[in-house]
Amino acid sequence: MDTDATRPSITGRDAVVSAPGPRARGETTVCVNEACSITTAMRAAGTRRLSASPGA
Repeated sequence: MDTDATRPSITGRDAVVSAPGPRARGETTVCVNEACSITTAMRAAGTRRLSASPGA
């Protein structure tokens, strides 16, 4: 995910809700990559709450 593209939708929000999941079976880093991108954008925006529920 692009942190800079994510930041505008996070700025001014009280919390972020995320439900990432892979598109195919097998090993993937989609959840880790998404969490890193979102938390980086959250820090920059000053948003402190994240609710994440990885899909399977």
